[in-house]
Amino acid sequence: MAITTATLPNDIWVADISKETMTNKRRLTRVNQDWLSQLAISEPIHFSSRSANGPEVEGWILYPPGRIPARSLIPTILEIHGGPMIMYGYVFFLEFQLLASQGFAVIYTNPRGSMGYGQEFVAAIRGNWGNHDYMDLMAAMDYVLSKGTLDPNRLGVAGGSYGGYMTNWIVTQTHRFKAAVSMRGISNLYSLFGTSDGGFLKADDYGGPPWVFPEKYMKRSPIKYVANVRTPLLIIHSTLDFRVPIEQGEQFYTALKFQGRNVRMIRFLNDTHELSRSGNPWHRVIRLEHILSWFQKHLKLTTCTNNE
Repeated sequence: MAITTATLPNDIWVADISKETMTNKRRLTRVNQDWLSQLAISEPIHFSSRSANGPEVEGWILYPPGRIPARSLIPTILEIHGGPMIMYGYVFFLEFQLLASQGFAVIYTNPRGSMGYGQEFVAAIRGNWGNHDYMDLMAAMDYVLSKGTLDPNRLGVAGGSYGGYMTNWIVTQTHRFKAAVSMRGISNLYSLFGTSDGGFLKADDYGGPPWVFPEKYMKRSPIKYVANVRTPLLIIHSTLDFRVPIEQGEQFYTALKFQGRNVRMIRFLNDTHELSRSGNPWHRVIRLEHILSWFQKHLKLTTCTNNE
């Protein structure tokens, strides 16, 4: 079996498995041993938070490795998962470790809509994205900021797919974040219906197609509120993305550019919705470089601060 932890990429193990228990685990491979021996890996710290009238939400904070949180306030990035019906857990995230290694704290949570906490938790955002999930994410940020180790004036937000939608939504609803990166993100639920390979499924969530209920689709679409955006935004999209077609990124980019906002769009040719996971290897490297440099520029962090 393949096993991963928050500080260890996948390796192959064998074990005796009976019902829900594993015994006699034995590791067979150490594929990344040489690479890991050259790095300082950060261990996430678990926390939970709750928005008004909401359930408890699970989250983690990844501090820069070797950094003593109490010494100074740390620039911080909220990362939002896709799906929305997936969940963060105890697995290795290269992107998060990269950001932490360069002096950022990384916050990641499982707001309502995530899997793993029961059907009611998942269904809480059905046909209503940007409501309960937004409240849960903001409550998580309020909680971690209340601890006094993170810099409230140097906050970033990033996410892909549904996480890209939430990034787009967040920058239309609040100015608390000073930089944002939206990856393969949804901006217009109305046009998504007719361009995505699965957009028609939204009819189940909204009670019908967008031409029957246009107000429902547009009410939850970030493009409707694009005039509110003041946060510098980097948009990353791929030309062969059929799940969230590149027109979603282009719409948001064009609307922001038309208004003279601080926006940049990176187009990856011949990659798909899976760019960050199984895309062209060099494109994956370039993607990470763009994310890192955007946050370094706009959160005013240009050098690694692990040894401060």
